[in-house]
Amino acid sequence: MDIIKSVFDTAEKFMGDPKHVLIDKSMLMNLAHAMEEKGITKFPNELNMEEVNLEDEVKLELLASSINYCYWYGKSDVRPNNASSSLMYELLGQTYANCPRMLFNEKNVDRIFTFNFAKSLSVNRFPLIEERVKHLMETAFVFDSVVGDIIEEGGKDAKFIVNLIVESLPGFASDIFLKRASLFCMQLNRKFGWYKDTINELPIPADYQVPKMLEFYGGIIYSEKLSRLIMDGELIPKGSLMECEIRAATIIACRTISNWIGWTSQQIDSWLWLRRKECDRPFHLTITTDY
Repeated sequence: MDIIKSVFDTAEKFMGDPKHVLIDKSMLMNLAHAMEEKGITKFPNELNMEEVNLEDEVKLELLASSINYCYWYGKSDVRPNNASSSLMYELLGQTYANCPRMLFNEKNVDRIFTFNFAKSLSVNRFPLIEERVKHLMETAFVFDSVVGDIIEEGGKDAKFIVNLIVESLPGFASDIFLKRASLFCMQLNRKFGWYKDTINELPIPADYQVPKMLEFYGGIIYSEKLSRLIMDGELIPKGSLMECEIRAATIIACRTISNWIGWTSQQIDSWLWLRRKECDRPFHLTITTDY
């Protein structure tokens, strides 16, 4: 089975007869021209390969990607202790700093490290904490095999890595649009320059911010009902037709832009995501472990 193709096929099926989200190709073309005019926006986290412990960095990013989802309780401004992706990475770094470096590769220390990280998330009242702990611990139990295979593969084939983590980690596989699996590869691409020739085969990570920006630029259009729910801060149920059409339209629209201007999905994702604060519109709210 071609897992990546199945994501695009699923997105196409949702957009075959959409009820809540439309793609405006004329406005999407305007956006594509604007992206070309302003140029590629580089993500500011590239690492010097000579200054990092590669195995540890991949482990840390795999852990982060396994739980990089939903940081609020119903409303995006209701966040006990200001839970966020930035805080999650900060806590991960603090836990790593307190880990005996020479022991980090041993299985029991991997698991102790992961358990200590999970405790810090619990203390900070992160949403969906039970799911987060489950996803973290299943990741820790396959560190040796998965991370070893990722490093041995050498940053060549992003599709191979997505298949690997989907086969090994049900927490990543549960999302029909494979957002976190794609994002994991894109993070490694941003940090190490890996998968340059294959990163564009992956779907854009369809989450909250990228569709918000596509709608802001007019590339996708929400129905009156969906727009009202988003503006009122109402929850869009996970797996609902509305939610799936938002994510499917995001994937198809960004693939269309890629075909037009030749940018990779990672470059398009970075361009849109890094401009998210230029738009004061709210994004849709969905309580989910998918994004």
